[in-house]
Amino acid sequence: MKTKLKVKRHGGVALLFSTLVMMGCVQPETLLPPEETHTIDNVDATRFIEIINKQPHQLAAFKEKVKDKHVFYERTRLYTNADYGLTFFIPYGDEGSSTIMGGIYYPIENKTTEGNIVTLKDILRSPHFVDENKINNSIPITKRFLYSHDFADLERQGCICDKSLLQYEFLKDTAISIGEKDLPKTRFPHVGPDEERVELTLSVSARSTRQNGNIIYGLSQPTLLEWLGDVFGNAGIKMYYCDVRLRSYSFEIRIPYSLLSYSEHQTKNFITSVCENLVRKADTKFFHLQIQYTYTIYERRREHGPSPIKHEGGSVDNVTNSSKTGSVVTPKKEKESYTYTEIEENCNEFIDPSIIKYQVSTMVDDLFSAKEQKGSTYRYIPFSEFVDISSKNLNYEYSIAADDLDGEISINPVHTDKNPFNSTTYTGRSTVFSVHSHVNMLPPSPRDLEQICNIAADFQGQPKYKATMVYIPQDSTFYSLIITDRDKAAKFSERLKGEIDNNNSFIEKGIFQDLLIKNKCSYENLNKIDKELIKLALVIKLMDGGISIVKHSRKNGKATQIYDVSPLKTKRGVNIYKPIKCQ
Repeated sequence: MKTKLKVKRHGGVALLFSTLVMMGCVQPETLLPPEETHTIDNVDATRFIEIINKQPHQLAAFKEKVKDKHVFYERTRLYTNADYGLTFFIPYGDEGSSTIMGGIYYPIENKTTEGNIVTLKDILRSPHFVDENKINNSIPITKRFLYSHDFADLERQGCICDKSLLQYEFLKDTAISIGEKDLPKTRFPHVGPDEERVELTLSVSARSTRQNGNIIYGLSQPTLLEWLGDVFGNAGIKMYYCDVRLRSYSFEIRIPYSLLSYSEHQTKNFITSVCENLVRKADTKFFHLQIQYTYTIYERRREHGPSPIKHEGGSVDNVTNSSKTGSVVTPKKEKESYTYTEIEENCNEFIDPSIIKYQVSTMVDDLFSAKEQKGSTYRYIPFSEFVDISSKNLNYEYSIAADDLDGEISINPVHTDKNPFNSTTYTGRSTVFSVHSHVNMLPPSPRDLEQICNIAADFQGQPKYKATMVYIPQDSTFYSLIITDRDKAAKFSERLKGEIDNNNSFIEKGIFQDLLIKNKCSYENLNKIDKELIKLALVIKLMDGGISIVKHSRKNGKATQIYDVSPLKTKRGVNIYKPIKCQ
């Protein structure tokens, strides 16, 4: 789309320049010519372009920043951002691409009346460019949902966004554990040693749903504070008992723990209800809210002063709050009604399942047909040698690498580190796949997932690599992680860094562990093997990891199954994931 605009712009500028030379005057530089501005058909985009055209320094800097980008002006939105207040949100992508890779957040100075009617001051402040790197490394996890949600909204409108921009959308409608280093920095004064309390931070983004000609509606801070006081009061706590600070559209609220009956459970229910009811109240006033909240409970233990005993957070927005009342509700654990005791057979939800199953079957056949080869400096083994060694000694994990030599699969000698897990596998430029044994009889582990994603990122060193296979010596079952999209798998390797502990599990309070806890209804009632398969499938699905999970058994003939999860909406609009397989 920008290419088309660019062609038009050059023609328009050339024609305009010729006209001006003839007239003997100078035309000010503009972002887009007027004829293109009017074809965008987005009133917020038109406002932004008209305002930036009046600020030569901002205009020059902006054009320099976006000179190699495709700017989606037609998707521009003016809304209230939790960090920047009233802001133009303008998505962009790479030149010549229709995929959105980030967004420009351009705050604008304004005046808002008591009726939440906005007058723009035609003064833009410094822009903020947000891409997947900014979301993952600069924006605290306590606000990442709000930014991912902006891009998720674009996808709901039919746009295509880079999946890494959407990964924190899963935080919606769930509680997450917050590490102490990730807590928001509050500005409360020093708290006395006897004061037990709950420190709550609410970060709020708002968008008006009202249309009335050229009138702009924006949520003012006093209005938001008034609504917050109402929902606190409805929940039984008067705001004047609390210490409240406001920083842009983030509230820092200190609540005496005594008002919450010194109960962690009651505290959690109170905060969730307040957020849900604040969203509902705003909805009745024609504003769509997104809220990300964080709270810390400070409790006194014996003779010591209050210390933090719990950090938690979550997110709420209008999509899952269909009720328009302001009544206080206790959140129901609806996910308990959506638990699965078995994996549903559903091949229709897979993309090209027959191709993936054929790849795995072929690789296993290649293993069994591989022949022993010897030379003065090399030796390749038959697969039976690996089977024999790994089956006779179940104390250690063993590994092999399968290389493609002149179109034939040759198996490198068996290796072991003499450990019961995490044996090293030596792979290289000719390696097509590797196999290692699991003496615990479990499917691929988080470390196996990280290993194949790291190899996927090594385009030059290991260009032929397709799969990591786990062999179960006790029953001759194969579990395979297959690369289906190498670029996605390579990107996924970055997400996995630092997320796996020494016990080969996702770290506690990490992104993936929080994701699994939120979606445990997908796997918690499955058998031990299926549970591990679906947990890994969840992580891959929600992070768009470019990997498929396949099971192959030769016990009773050849049986091959692919495992995945499929998104499903509950009656409340909550996203859950149904475990599925295709045989």
